[in-house]
Amino acid sequence: MERTRSLQSNSFKTNIKNFLFNKDLLQLILAVYLGTVLQKFFDSFVNGFVMPLLIILVPNSNYDSFIDIQIKLLGVNIAIGNILISLINLLIGFFVSYIFVTHFLYKYLKN
Repeated sequence: MERTRSLQSNSFKTNIKNFLFNKDLLQLILAVYLGTVLQKFFDSFVNGFVMPLLIILVPNSNYDSFIDIQIKLLGVNIAIGNILISLINLLIGFFVSYIFVTHFLYKYLKN
Protein backbone atom coordinates (compact mmCIF):
# COMPACT_ATOMS: atom_id res chain seq x y z
CA MET A 1 0.00 0.00 0.00
CA GLU A 2 2.83 2.37 0.94
CA ARG A 3 4.69 1.57 -2.29
CA THR A 4 1.57 2.28 -4.36
CA ARG A 5 1.08 5.60 -2.63
CA SER A 6 4.73 6.50 -3.26
CA LEU A 7 4.43 5.58 -6.94
CA GLN A 8 1.24 7.60 -7.27
CA SER A 9 2.92 10.57 -5.61
CA ASN A 10 5.95 10.35 -7.91
CA SER A 11 3.68 9.91 -10.91
CA PHE A 12 1.63 12.94 -9.89
CA LYS A 13 4.75 15.07 -9.45
CA THR A 14 6.10 13.91 -12.79
CA ASN A 15 2.79 14.62 -14.51
CA ILE A 16 2.62 18.13 -13.03
CA LYS A 17 6.23 18.83 -13.99
CA ASN A 18 5.64 17.59 -17.54
CA PHE A 19 2.45 19.61 -17.83
CA LEU A 20 4.10 22.82 -16.66
CA PHE A 21 7.23 22.54 -18.76
CA ASN A 22 6.13 20.66 -21.86
CA LYS A 23 2.96 22.60 -22.43
CA ASP A 24 4.67 25.97 -21.92
CA LEU A 25 2.23 26.82 -19.18
CA LEU A 26 4.99 28.22 -17.01
CA GLN A 27 5.99 30.69 -19.74
CA LEU A 28 2.36 31.74 -20.11
CA ILE A 29 2.03 32.33 -16.37
CA LEU A 30 5.23 34.39 -16.34
CA ALA A 31 4.12 36.40 -19.39
CA VAL A 32 0.78 37.28 -17.78
CA TYR A 33 2.47 38.22 -14.51
CA LEU A 34 5.10 40.39 -16.22
CA GLY A 35 2.40 42.00 -18.35
CA THR A 36 0.49 42.97 -15.22
CA VAL A 37 3.60 44.36 -13.56
CA LEU A 38 4.53 46.36 -16.67
CA GLN A 39 0.99 47.72 -16.94
CA LYS A 40 1.18 49.03 -13.37
CA PHE A 41 4.60 50.53 -14.09
CA PHE A 42 3.40 52.28 -17.26
CA ASP A 43 0.29 53.60 -15.49
CA SER A 44 2.33 55.09 -12.66
CA PHE A 45 4.99 56.43 -15.06
CA VAL A 46 2.44 58.15 -17.28
CA ASN A 47 0.27 59.47 -14.44
CA GLY A 48 3.17 60.58 -12.26
CA PHE A 49 5.72 61.83 -14.78
CA VAL A 50 4.51 62.23 -18.36
CA MET A 51 1.12 63.84 -17.76
CA PRO A 52 2.37 66.47 -15.28
CA LEU A 53 5.03 67.45 -17.83
CA LEU A 54 2.42 67.71 -20.57
CA ILE A 55 0.08 69.82 -18.43
CA ILE A 56 2.99 72.25 -17.84
CA LEU A 57 3.52 72.53 -21.60
CA VAL A 58 -0.11 73.50 -22.26
CA PRO A 59 -0.23 77.32 -22.23
CA ASN A 60 -2.91 79.01 -20.10
CA SER A 61 -4.08 75.68 -18.71
CA ASN A 62 -6.81 75.83 -16.08
CA TYR A 63 -6.45 72.14 -15.29
CA ASP A 64 -4.50 70.48 -12.51
CA SER A 65 -4.32 67.14 -14.34
CA PHE A 66 -5.40 65.55 -17.59
CA ILE A 67 -8.16 63.65 -15.79
CA ASP A 68 -9.99 66.97 -15.35
CA ILE A 69 -10.12 67.69 -19.10
CA GLN A 70 -13.59 67.22 -20.56
CA ILE A 71 -15.24 68.09 -23.86
CA LYS A 72 -18.91 68.93 -24.06
CA LEU A 73 -20.41 67.31 -27.17
CA LEU A 74 -24.17 67.48 -27.81
CA GLY A 75 -24.76 68.32 -24.16
CA VAL A 76 -22.76 65.36 -22.88
CA ASN A 77 -19.43 65.70 -21.07
CA ILE A 78 -16.80 63.39 -22.50
CA ALA A 79 -13.78 62.71 -20.28
CA ILE A 80 -11.15 63.20 -22.95
CA GLY A 81 -8.39 63.32 -20.34
CA ASN A 82 -8.85 59.64 -19.44
CA ILE A 83 -8.78 58.77 -23.13
CA LEU A 84 -5.53 60.70 -23.60
CA ILE A 85 -3.94 58.96 -20.62
CA SER A 86 -4.92 55.55 -21.98
CA LEU A 87 -3.65 56.46 -25.44
CA ILE A 88 -0.27 57.56 -24.08
CA ASN A 89 -0.05 54.35 -22.02
CA LEU A 90 -0.77 52.36 -25.17
CA LEU A 91 1.81 54.21 -27.27
CA ILE A 92 4.53 53.87 -24.63
CA GLY A 93 3.71 50.17 -24.25
CA PHE A 94 3.92 49.64 -28.01
CA PHE A 95 7.20 51.54 -28.22
CA VAL A 96 8.84 49.63 -25.37
CA SER A 97 7.57 46.30 -26.75
CA TYR A 98 8.88 47.15 -30.22
CA ILE A 99 12.31 48.10 -28.88
CA PHE A 100 12.46 44.99 -26.72
CA VAL A 101 11.47 42.62 -29.52
CA THR A 102 13.55 44.16 -32.31
CA HIS A 103 16.72 44.94 -30.37
CA PHE A 104 16.89 42.31 -27.65
CA LEU A 105 14.68 39.34 -28.35
CA TYR A 106 15.58 38.81 -32.01
CA LYS A 107 19.27 39.19 -31.17
CA TYR A 108 19.11 36.23 -28.76
CA LEU A 109 16.73 34.13 -30.85
CA LYS A 110 19.03 34.26 -33.89
CA ASN A 111 21.87 32.61 -31.95
